[in-house]
Amino acid sequence: MSTPSAPTPEPIPRRMPRWAKLALVGSLALNLAVLGVVGGALLRGADRGRPLYLPIEGFRSISAAMLPEDRAALRRDLRARRDEIRDARRTLRRSQGEFIAALRADPFSSEALAAALDSHAEQWEQFGRRTREMLVRRISEMSPEARAAFAANLESHLSERRGARSGPKARREAER
Repeated sequence: MSTPSAPTPEPIPRRMPRWAKLALVGSLALNLAVLGVVGGALLRGADRGRPLYLPIEGFRSISAAMLPEDRAALRRDLRARRDEIRDARRTLRRSQGEFIAALRADPFSSEALAAALDSHAEQWEQFGRRTREMLVRRISEMSPEARAAFAANLESHLSERRGARSGPKARREAER
């Protein structure tokens, strides 16, 4: 005769720490805010001689170093893609909703949360990739002289930005 065994307790799902949830929500909100600002500026078409901002590391410096006519041409290229940008914003908003739903789900599923974040990251990367392609195309259309001037302007702009920083990190960079 066998003795009845105690029922095996179900494993308790590990919950994501509160700080991690807040960090993820904050990151998602910041990405959506940046995309909204970019999309709004592009759709509004406000140039005013300011550099463009796009989701490419250092793009503000790149844009600021361009001649006004090149920056205006790039802006026209982006404006021509306004429907695509609008669709990307909708997709990102949808992924935000999926993220919030995954946070509220009971029981919590880290897989659903990861899928929502992956979807958001993929959409953001696709937008950045298309933007980089437009930038490469625009620079490729420049004459050798215009590219040389652009490189000199960019180098000057980056040097000015490094000089404006202070603190130990900026001093180490300056010593290089």
